[in-house]
Amino acid sequence: MADVVVAGAGLAGSVVAHLLARRKLDVVLLDAGVRISAAFGQHLSHDPRLAFGTVMRERIVQALCLPVQAVDVPRATPTPLSFSTCAVGGGAATLWTGISERSDPHDEAAQRFHARCIEPYYAEAEALLGVEPSPDDVVGRVAPRLRDAAPELRDAQFVPLRIAASREPNSPRRWITGPADLLAPSDPQCGGVTLLERHVATRIEHHAGRATALACVDVVRGAEIRLAAGAIIVAADPIRSPALLFASGLRGDVAFPLGMYLSDHPMAFAKIQATSAAGSFLSKALGPPRESIPAGLRLLRPGCEHHGLVLLEPGASDTAAATLRLYWYTTGYPTETNHLDFAALPADEYGLPTPLACLPTPLAPQETLGDMSTDLAAAAKALGEPLRGWQPRMMPVGSARHTFGTLRSAFAGSGPGVTDECGRVNGFSNLYVAGPARIPYANSSYPALAAAALAIQTGNCILSAHAAHHTTRQGPAWKP
Repeated sequence: MADVVVAGAGLAGSVVAHLLARRKLDVVLLDAGVRISAAFGQHLSHDPRLAFGTVMRERIVQALCLPVQAVDVPRATPTPLSFSTCAVGGGAATLWTGISERSDPHDEAAQRFHARCIEPYYAEAEALLGVEPSPDDVVGRVAPRLRDAAPELRDAQFVPLRIAASREPNSPRRWITGPADLLAPSDPQCGGVTLLERHVATRIEHHAGRATALACVDVVRGAEIRLAAGAIIVAADPIRSPALLFASGLRGDVAFPLGMYLSDHPMAFAKIQATSAAGSFLSKALGPPRESIPAGLRLLRPGCEHHGLVLLEPGASDTAAATLRLYWYTTGYPTETNHLDFAALPADEYGLPTPLACLPTPLAPQETLGDMSTDLAAAAKALGEPLRGWQPRMMPVGSARHTFGTLRSAFAGSGPGVTDECGRVNGFSNLYVAGPARIPYANSSYPALAAAALAIQTGNCILSAHAAHHTTRQGPAWKP
């Protein structure tokens, strides 16, 4: 029997597995995805041909992100839905950009949760992921020139990107941190993680408020396996994590909002040629991109909820104008009406429910979306000319792939939750959730770093419970 079984080897699952194994717990980590690299969970950026912005990478990402069906619900602003899940071993953490922003809670209650459950763990999460700002002082050099060259950018604030990057010892080569870097630690004092690839978690066995085992299927052999454990952590994405709880007999309602509060960050996008003086100067200051790490900066507007990312696309010749990608995000507001329906569609081949995304309520006010679109258009005009077919526009809801909230943690003033402040599922003593599904508040920042911090917090809660159990039940205290 393992001390802990973790379902899902994405960023949060790998972080919590690493943390627990480092403290000598026996950890079993399983993942259903297909391996696409030499090592499990290796980020695509290990291969320079698959660096951010390359055509091959874009095709691979599109092929490996499986669409989630959506119901056609009349909405005040009928925007298409485009939620997805990732079919890669290691999840979306093998495909992400590595951009690691600290979260931005919008109200007083959310700020209390953030200060209590996330902020104390940022430093450890950043150290574990290798988060560091852009190596050169690009912002200091370009900000005055951009403001002088483009009136549209005069009141903008420019912030360096913070990227999660790993490197080989004694080598300058870097890549975006992925699960492989967390599951193969160089620390000889770190305990081991037993990794089960191509294993689909199908059901959590439980009795009297205690999870007893995780049932799963070995996809390659077709064998059914039962993994008994002292604690179980559900660390799949915010679509599949609630689906597993539903398959285990848990049902959502107003007091236990399983699959509810589905949210993402509304996104607008443009791709431009940096033909203006400001765009040309910015692209030269940013490039050429080093290794496979995205080069760019964040753009903030005082008093606005949205923010922008300006990223340099690799591959420009010395004579051609560089291509810039402009991603603009604004706050996604979780509401109980936006949810996943697990009963409307037939189950899949493993008996897991097929999720149906239902979003009758817009994720953000129309005025906020309009302000974001207007700002993106102004920035695009200041930096160059849109490429054909890539004019500034709003993207379908879910395109950001920043999904959060479906197993939200309850906190004072926030309403009900599926999990408590430690990530423990309400009504259970040893069943936990790790990942962005726990984030309960409106925000506009990429959720990866917050999810990693929450995973560390959950891991620390499990370590405390494990130590207490050994003190009261099994003689001498277990010492981390």
